[in-house]
Amino acid sequence: MQAIILAGGRGVRLGPMTDTIPKSMISIKGKPFLEHQILSLLRNDINNIVLCIGHLAGIIRDHFTDHPIPGANVQFSIENEPLGTGGALKNAKNLIRDDFLLINGDTFSILNYSDLVKYFHGYYNPVVMTAYDNHDHIAENNIFVNSNFLVTAYSRASPVGMNRVDSGILAAKKKDFFDAMPDKKIFSYEEEVYPILIEQQKVRAYPTSTRFYDIGTPEGLREIGELM
Repeated sequence: MQAIILAGGRGVRLGPMTDTIPKSMISIKGKPFLEHQILSLLRNDINNIVLCIGHLAGIIRDHFTDHPIPGANVQFSIENEPLGTGGALKNAKNLIRDDFLLINGDTFSILNYSDLVKYFHGYYNPVVMTAYDNHDHIAENNIFVNSNFLVTAYSRASPVGMNRVDSGILAAKKKDFFDAMPDKKIFSYEEEVYPILIEQQKVRAYPTSTRFYDIGTPEGLREIGELM
């Protein structure tokens, strides 16, 4: 299985901290955050990794070129302008295999990726979204999962009625995911691809009580520093 990590964001919520360093390269216990993500994937036997990078992309590319992680095959897809999450993924199309994991570059979880991949391969649904049960109310619910574990709604703007949280990790079949993309360069897959796939009943939930951590805020950085 291949992993695509979206690490091109500016990190505006962290203020001046990301003026000179990409958000995903902020040091956590002596290692860039992105390195922790890659090591977590390697522990689950996932070693083919594509980094979608944009803001200060050269810092990320140079670091992993000069300091390769043993066992990891890392490739780079560089945005010359901000493309949004969907545009960044489309920009990397030629590097993406038929089945892939898609991971937000500012999210960390101790999720068992191997189990997620087995779950994905065990069902017809071409997209499997990790669905956190939010028992500790770390964020507003933004998806609705029905009794058959299908995701039937996604909304960041209107959390009323939603019952789980998208953890920022999914498994997908390339053809179905890319077929649902709009014919434009800059877009959000959350806003423009998810609704189509959900309407087609192609999105299955992978229910989990394993929480995720968001490094996009100073509080999130503190929490993940305590976890590592």
